[in-house]
Amino acid sequence: MNKKHILRKRIKSIRQTLDDINGNEVQISYKPIQIFPDKKCYPIEFQIFMEEIGRINIVTNDYQLIHLNCPAALVSNNKPEDDWETTFASYGLYKKDESYNGVIAEKIRIIGWDIDNNEYYFDASKIPFQFHDYHDSSKDKNIVEWFVQFINVHLDYIMFSEKFRLK
Repeated sequence: MNKKHILRKRIKSIRQTLDDINGNEVQISYKPIQIFPDKKCYPIEFQIFMEEIGRINIVTNDYQLIHLNCPAALVSNNKPEDDWETTFASYGLYKKDESYNGVIAEKIRIIGWDIDNNEYYFDASKIPFQFHDYHDSSKDKNIVEWFVQFINVHLDYIMFSEKFRLK
């Protein structure tokens, strides 16, 4: 099997686990997205994640644990296509040549935020775009590995069960 096939199979397994835990103290909604701007510039794991899971919102105890969506430019002259884009703490605060966590703001593609208002984004300075979170700017971060770790850490606090861990 090739890398894409193995990756797609893993992401489908993650989606199935999300379906299994939905409603068990956690509300999960997602909508796969096949097409989004500059899709080929993103790492293959993000492309497949969007195709299989896409826009995802996870809520627990009336708190939004995490929200991920199609990438949106941090700096744009266009009106946001979606209301979710205007909810970012940083949206509209940066000019194109300003620094955003060490990256030129116009190169930032925001994809979401979490319960602590940490923003997740891609640096579009080079191809493939690199995934980052605002508090950890380490390079070569794999979004699927990050997502699995993020969800598992929070599920440990919410559900206290190994049964629902993502793999």
